[in-house]
Amino acid sequence: MSPAIIMEKAEAPEQVYVLVDGRWFRKELVDSLTAQIVARAPLLPRGRACTLRQICGEEYWLCGIDDEPNEAGSCGLRLCRAGLVPLVDTGKKNSENHHLYLAE
Repeated sequence: MSPAIIMEKAEAPEQVYVLVDGRWFRKELVDSLTAQIVARAPLLPRGRACTLRQICGEEYWLCGIDDEPNEAGSCGLRLCRAGLVPLVDTGKKNSENHHLYLAE
């Protein structure tokens, strides 16, 4: 278990992680999103701020997150801030109010 993940909860049929800030996410979402970011972040142009949707790719964003884009966005932000994925939160948002990230 990562140091930023402080406990797991198995009360529901799916095992769930809780991140440092106390927000619960499905384990499947955390694992899938982490893997997608880790695989794709090194391919991003240096210095170009991107949304998670751009980082993860359109196909993943539309099909891989089971109609949970808001949950995935919140999860990705927390993974980034906890240092669990190779992204830096710029502290800025685009015109659609989506966080912007840089690859580390």
